[in-house]
Amino acid sequence: MSDKEQDPDEGFEIVDRRTRGSEETESEAPVEEPSDEASGEADEPDDLETALPPEVLEVLVPSSVESVLHGAFTHLARLAWEHIGLVPSARTGKIHADFAVARRAIDAAQVIADQLRSTAPAEVSRDMESTLTDLKVNLVKQERRQTTDS
Repeated sequence: MSDKEQDPDEGFEIVDRRTRGSEETESEAPVEEPSDEASGEADEPDDLETALPPEVLEVLVPSSVESVLHGAFTHLARLAWEHIGLVPSARTGKIHADFAVARRAIDAAQVIADQLRSTAPAEVSRDMESTLTDLKVNLVKQERRQTTDS
């Protein structure tokens, strides 16, 4: 190489200064390979099916249309309670009533309950019908209360 074609890295030393209180450079510091135990890899199962209990797995990764619909029913019922004004919003923590939204959530939950009625266990069907009845009764009560308070 001629003087004009010098190696650009010549004369530079790279030093890792992220070490905590150690004066050793990267080349002087002992390099330890993490063991399987230290990294936690030895205890990790290969897939979610062996890592989680079946009831938790079903919530996280539903395996059937019925599971997805039941989750949607539960979510709609929660939204209805919030918009009836009897339960604080999950987002804001504040009570807010919007009866039109509550009615729409109840109607959608009713459609889902109707779809699940033929395949859901009797106890689940009864719970959904009971929830819908409670929602409808409380919606009417809150609407009347607002009308008389106004």
